Amino acid sequence: EKIEIFDNWYFIKEEIIPIKFSEKKKKIPQEVLSHEEWENVNIPHDWDIKGPFKEESKSGTSGGYAPCGVGWYKKRIPINEKYKEYKLFLRFEGVYHNSMIWINENFCQKWRYGYSPFELDITDYVSFNEPNYLYIRVDNSKQPSCRWYTGSGIYRPVWLILKEGAYIP
Repeated sequence: EKIEIFDNWYFIKEEIIPIKFSEKKKKIPQEVLSHEEWENVNIPHDWDIKGPFKEESKSGTSGGYAPCGVGWYKKRIPINEKYKEYKLFLRFEGVYHNSMIWINENFCQKWRYGYSPFELDITDYVSFNEPNYLYIRVDNSKQPSCRWYTGSGIYRPVWLILKEGAYIP
């Protein structure tokens, strides 16, 4: 089963707390959990599209003078009691780029590539008796990063995928 999780995400274009992509953070920083300035967005979402587009931007001419930078997303993910019999995965069709993912404060995975889809097994990170929260840090601050406008953020669909206990990866 494939369940879309496109609506009612929260986003902030701000480096709430500096984290290097090379770091191995086990828990999400408390500053992220308690931050209050999130805006409601739907996926797909490209924060660069709002600009401001400035000639002095590090993305340069080829990057469309986009502002780029670092942004955070959070989402309450729907995990029902009936899902206990499945392996649970999140599938990201596209996140540009250098994403770091936490579920319920626990670090799950990094994904460097902005154009390729990826999945992560979240079975061991979710709880079936309380709300589950997904946090994603997206870092597109190192510029120029491409030969064209890339956008920044979760720019393609995100899915919750349920797989039987025995499956072929």
